[in-house]
Amino acid sequence: MINYIKEFIIFSIYKLNSFRTLFFSKVSPENEKCLKGLYDNGIFHLPSQIEPTKVTELKSCIDDLLENQSQNVNIWNDPEGADSRIYGANQLNTKFKELIPFNFIKNIGELYLQTSLEEYFILAAKISYKEGNIGSGGGWHRDSAHSHQFKSIMYLSDVNEKSGPFQYIPKSHKTFFKIKLPFNLSKTRFSVEEINSLNESILECTAKAGDIILTDTKGLHRGKPLDSGFRYALTVYFFTNKKQKKNFETLLQKKN
Repeated sequence: MINYIKEFIIFSIYKLNSFRTLFFSKVSPENEKCLKGLYDNGIFHLPSQIEPTKVTELKSCIDDLLENQSQNVNIWNDPEGADSRIYGANQLNTKFKELIPFNFIKNIGELYLQTSLEEYFILAAKISYKEGNIGSGGGWHRDSAHSHQFKSIMYLSDVNEKSGPFQYIPKSHKTFFKIKLPFNLSKTRFSVEEINSLNESILECTAKAGDIILTDTKGLHRGKPLDSGFRYALTVYFFTNKKQKKNFETLLQKKN
């Protein structure tokens, strides 16, 4: 009951700030579309955000880091050997920040969360089909049970329904959606059977290389298990406090 009251208060303040941002701030038409999509559904798709030459260069940067172990790269791999991740890739190569519309992404995040975002890192990842893979992110989950989270996911390869698209349940970032679910309010990870039992529509984010998915990862989401092929992606993580970032310290790149 206490968690419910606390979240209701946070939700009410957040909605008030959202209304103020859209109607009383100087927001460009493009930014307004992004914010409205995030507020209403928790997700927004931006096509063709970088040109093909930059996509190719970024993919090559990921492959170089994954293959060249002499650079002392801290790589996380899932138990199935499908998902390889470089947390803090921007610490190893400045191109991961320079070749993407970082300032635009950061501005959307700040408008959406109504706070300044200074702490961040970029996750560079490649996931390939392996028998028994469970997709990117380890199955259905929400990054936070009680607070809104902003992430930007840029595909660096064309992603179809078989190559592990990002999946999201629209509106599941909203407090009133969560409290109607037959789960504990603080629950963050869910089985496929639990998700199927909700009978909610699932948005499958198939997209082209260079497209960006903006999302509130308080909502229910996962990377779909791959049936074939591979997926390259860059995910920009933002944090509103150092405590959140501390959770990733062992995964980030070691300072020389």
